[in-house]
Amino acid sequence: MQIMNLRMAAVFFYLASLLLLPGVAHGHAFPDHSNPKVGSTLSSPPAGVYIWFDGELEPAFSGYGPGRDRKESRPGATAA
Repeated sequence: MQIMNLRMAAVFFYLASLLLLPGVAHGHAFPDHSNPKVGSTLSSPPAGVYIWFDGELEPAFSGYGPGRDRKESRPGATAA
């Protein structure tokens, strides 16, 4: 009888911990592939550089290019 109560208490605490602990959150999209390919050597500049990601990007933070400062891609931020 006492073992059954201990088991029920252990199951209860296990299930309660699943509800209280945060779930997995994937907060970043990672590059999946690109054109030109990573590490390739080009004889002339490409017409464009294309990067595909494994998830959706937040438009406010997805700017990239020559001379862009990270602060410029945030709404209301100014470059230092």
